[in-house]
Amino acid sequence: MGFTVVNEQQIEVRGATLTNYVMERHLDEKDV
Repeated sequence: MGFTVVNEQQIEVRGATLTNYVMERHLDEKDV
């Protein structure tokens, strides 16, 4: 069960990182 919790947290972090990456790319494209 502990492994599942850690796995879910890793997925959340990955999702947040991916979202930030996409948002930054979008903002950069908008500026240009």
